[in-house]
Amino acid sequence: MVKRESITIADEGIEEIIINEKTGEQTNEEFAADDLSSFEDTTTSTDSSTPSIADSPDPKSDQRVALTRTLEALRENPNDISLLISLSDGYITLNDLDLALECLDHAIELDPRSTEALGKRGDLYQELDRHNEALEDFTKSLKIKPNDSFTLAGRGAVYRMPEDVIALGDRGEVYYLMDNLEDALDDFAAALELDPKNIFALTKRGAVFYRLAAYENVLEDLNKVLELEEDNAFALRYRGSVYGLLGKYDEALEDMNHALRLNSDDATRGRVYYMLECYEDALADLDTALEIKPANGFALRTRSRVYHMLNRFEDALVDLNKALELEPNDTSARASRGEVFRVLNKYEEALVDLDWALRQDPENVYEEALLDLDKAVNLEPNHVWALCYRAQVNHALGSYQKALQDLDKALIVQNEHWFPLVARGAVYRSLEKYDKALSNFNQALQYEPEDDFDVRYQNEALIHRGGIYGILEHYEEALRDLDKALQVEPESVFGLCERGATYRAMGEYGLARADLEKALTLDHANQLALGELDKINKLLMKGNEEQDHTSCKGESES
Repeated sequence: MVKRESITIADEGIEEIIINEKTGEQTNEEFAADDLSSFEDTTTSTDSSTPSIADSPDPKSDQRVALTRTLEALRENPNDISLLISLSDGYITLNDLDLALECLDHAIELDPRSTEALGKRGDLYQELDRHNEALEDFTKSLKIKPNDSFTLAGRGAVYRMPEDVIALGDRGEVYYLMDNLEDALDDFAAALELDPKNIFALTKRGAVFYRLAAYENVLEDLNKVLELEEDNAFALRYRGSVYGLLGKYDEALEDMNHALRLNSDDATRGRVYYMLECYEDALADLDTALEIKPANGFALRTRSRVYHMLNRFEDALVDLNKALELEPNDTSARASRGEVFRVLNKYEEALVDLDWALRQDPENVYEEALLDLDKAVNLEPNHVWALCYRAQVNHALGSYQKALQDLDKALIVQNEHWFPLVARGAVYRSLEKYDKALSNFNQALQYEPEDDFDVRYQNEALIHRGGIYGILEHYEEALRDLDKALQVEPESVFGLCERGATYRAMGEYGLARADLEKALTLDHANQLALGELDKINKLLMKGNEEQDHTSCKGESES
């Protein structure tokens, strides 16, 4: 039964709607995502909603009347699931998602097997970025209505197929957002078996293939979309992008031109011009796109790259700062800004951005970083910073000899510098050449730090040296270095992990856990901390088993 307080809340929602309407307050928000690199734009999709009040030709003008009527009907029929779902549709139209969710919660309380309510709540959870709950609802819906049409009771097959396709497609999208790409492919494939012409499933499967760099599969799906809907701007735009990545620039420009006729704020043709090194044409397209939509992160990032190639570094920095205001965790923008900072001799800012980007998205950022750094070294062979950055990238990729070549060269140019000494010591540590590693760290630690940058690298040298001492079972020296580093930087995840590993090797499991768990509160996915905790758990389990075995043996002997 519908709770009385929910009706009261809904009435208050109506009053709020009336106030917003009178004051002209905007209640609906636009969502636009046109990032080429992630291929995660909002797409043309099959509509999963059944006809409702929210589907009227002019929902804003009728919203107050429609919702009032629905509420009145709901008071007369408080157990009517369809009215609750219609009410949720109305609230979704008004972007009042909390009230919409409350309506769907009540509908599912009344009928836990309502696939319509489960599907809509799954959609709503997706909108709220609550992907696990969305996945749970879509899975429940599919268990109730599996893909076999004979299992349905009271519904014709003509209604069944689209609903199951939508559920599969929606669940696939959740898997995609959660990076479960193989599961996403399975659901989109199942949806397309039921409805081979489902544009939503084709487009989203193309997005998964894009993430997997399976570009021929992307083209196959987007070609099908464009056979069904030749003016689909999304498919044109991204087929053009794939053509560009494959070096098919004529086909790319043909698709981009078509997309631009449909959507004048599209910035993707500018990207193709950039790839063709037609920088003035690229700027013209990107300027136009940004005049129409200034908050276009993709256009800002692309224009910054054009500015970079034209040596307009200050303009590039302005665009990258704007892009990062829109998306603070954009690794591509952070890496690009780091390179611009480097060119402008703002080395500390450069290192902060590049280190962050490399930690977040190593595979993609490393490739882009190497391209830029190769250019920098070709232009200025003795540039210490470019050599050191490139060495760090090659170190991360496991190309240790290439890294050492760059660092040796950097140290010939500038033999008393923290950066190359610490970086070379880290490479030798990865090669398990501990004597050489210690020699580099000891040399680096002879110099007095002059600024925050030097302090940071002094700390890194201390942590590395402490870690090596721990490996060599020189625990007193190890803890001395690690304690000193953590006094300066108490929240150093690297330092906490190294000290935790040292305590673990000493059998001090409680102290080890404290450090490692603190590290995980700062970086919840840190593999070093997780690996060390796993070792501790296995050691403790083995100790308990041995103790149990000894106890049992004693009992049998007695």
